[in-house]
Amino acid sequence: MTNYPAWITPATTAHCVAAGCHQPHPRTSSALAEADEAVPVPRPVVRGTELCEWHHRQFGRVLGDLVGLWTDLEAARVKYPKPLTNDRVSSSGGQDAGVFWNPHVAKVLYELADWTGFLVRTVLAEEPLPAPEVRHWPRTQVRWDAAGERHTEAFVQTQIIEHSHGLTVDDPPRVALAGLASWHHRWLSEHPVLGAALLDDALTHRRVALAALDTSPVRRLLVRGHSCRQAVADLDFGGTLLCDAPLFAILRDESDRSPSAILCSANPSHPQLPRDRWMEYANGR
Repeated sequence: MTNYPAWITPATTAHCVAAGCHQPHPRTSSALAEADEAVPVPRPVVRGTELCEWHHRQFGRVLGDLVGLWTDLEAARVKYPKPLTNDRVSSSGGQDAGVFWNPHVAKVLYELADWTGFLVRTVLAEEPLPAPEVRHWPRTQVRWDAAGERHTEAFVQTQIIEHSHGLTVDDPPRVALAGLASWHHRWLSEHPVLGAALLDDALTHRRVALAALDTSPVRRLLVRGHSCRQAVADLDFGGTLLCDAPLFAILRDESDRSPSAILCSANPSHPQLPRDRWMEYANGR
C-alpha cells in the first residue's frame, strides 16, 4: 500500500469481487465433490486489493483492447459516401450533406474519452512518483598547462533523474489510454477503492464499443447557427461549462430533408432539440 495515498485503506476482502470470478474444485471420484464442482468458488484476492490475479491481468488486456478499438470507432463515426469537393465543404469544415454519421459510435467515443480523462486525473493526483534519482559517475579531465605539460584531474559528475507519469491532461484520449494500458493498468486495478469498479467500467466500455460498431449509420445535416447547450461541468470560479458542440439533424432519407431528430454532434445522449424549436433549424439551414 505504499504506492497509494495515506488516506486510502487497504481492502480486507478475502475473495475476488469481480462478477463471475470462480475457480473449479479439483476433480475426484467422489460424487459429492463432483456435485460441489458446479458451485463457483471465488479466487483469492491479491493482498490489499479486491481482485484476483487473473482479473488484474484482465484489466490490462481490456485497456489494450480499447486502444485497438479506438481506431475502428473513429473510422465508423463518420463516413463520406462520395469524394469531397470544394463546393460541398461547409463552414463547419466538413461535408454538410450526404454524410453518414453513427450517433451510437459518437456516444461511445465521448464516454470513453471522458472515462479516460478520469483515469488520467486519478493517476496524476494519487499515484506517487519515485523520488528523483541522483547518480554519480567518476570522471577524468585532461588539460595542458602553459608549458605544454599534460595534467589529469579526477572529478565526479552528478546527474539528477526526475520521474514522470508519462501522462498529461492534454494528451489525446487514445494516446492517454495507451499510456494507461502500458504503464498504469496494474496500479489502477489494485486501487483498493476503485479497482473493482474500474474493471467493470472497462468491460462495459468494450462491450458497448463492439455493439456500436455493428450499428448502422444515418444521414446527417449540420444545423447552422445552433449548438448544444447542455451543462457538462461546474467551473471552479463560478458558472457552468456548456457543451457548445454543433447540432446534427438526422435525415430519414436523401429525398426527405425533414429531420427525425436533432442531436448533439459530440454526445448524442445530450437532450435533443425540442420539436417546437425545429422551425429555427429550418430557418437557419
